[in-house]
Amino acid sequence: MTLQVSGMVIAATVMLLIICFILPLALYYFFYKFADGRGKVLLLGGVAFFVGGFVLESAAQHIVYMFTDMSTNIPVNLVYNLVFSPLLFVLINYLAIRLFGAEMKTTGDALTYSTGYTGLQNILMVGFTELLNLINVLSISGAGNYVVVSDSDYVSYSNLVSASNLLSESNFQYIQSLCSRPVSYIILMCIDRLFIMAAYAALLLVIWLAVRKKGGTVLLAAALGMRIIIAIPSILGDIKVIENMWILMPMALTATVIVWVIAIFCRKKFIDCTDIVYIRKQK
Repeated sequence: MTLQVSGMVIAATVMLLIICFILPLALYYFFYKFADGRGKVLLLGGVAFFVGGFVLESAAQHIVYMFTDMSTNIPVNLVYNLVFSPLLFVLINYLAIRLFGAEMKTTGDALTYSTGYTGLQNILMVGFTELLNLINVLSISGAGNYVVVSDSDYVSYSNLVSASNLLSESNFQYIQSLCSRPVSYIILMCIDRLFIMAAYAALLLVIWLAVRKKGGTVLLAAALGMRIIIAIPSILGDIKVIENMWILMPMALTATVIVWVIAIFCRKKFIDCTDIVYIRKQK
């Protein structure tokens, strides 16, 4: 049995890898090497994601899944994604900027922090997975005939058939699903990651303003609302209220525009605490 993958699928996957793997690494290198003083801010954003968005989120999800399946338990899914996850996001980033972000003096620093956060997010949540997927597809697709056996018989058959020509049934189905992914789906994943990067930039900008502004409770509340708005399209997809990606993507775009409108309003409303005053003082 042979596996084939179209060149368009490979090209789309490579494009996704560029966005979620190569581009973040290039930005990390650029800011660390050439942007004076912003390398530490970039790394701070990456650490904030690793601690909050990766370690703590993964631990929390593991605990929840010990008791129920969030994909089928809609009330738990909604509470987790609309309450717990936004609160954790805002809290972790607020503490990171407040405790370790003394060097973040300008809007550019806040956006650099966002680049560090979303860059590592893209690498760990999408980039590594897609890199392994591409390697698997390229190494197996069209390389020859394979013997597919059930998972229970895989070990016994491996003594009779060359391991390089033997696939378990589950592994074959996994590779087959990768080979048959629609190109449009992969392209929409690319667009989705760009939307998330843009939306998180606005969100983290508001959290940075909350740190610099006395009485930033209003800004923190705005940031919490923004985080919920960003999550709505993915939640609707998770609970299968809307499964069509061509509907979810415009919703994600709308969410991105809304959070940027909120961020711009907050930026103008609290302009006295931002980089313009800082630059004037420096002069």
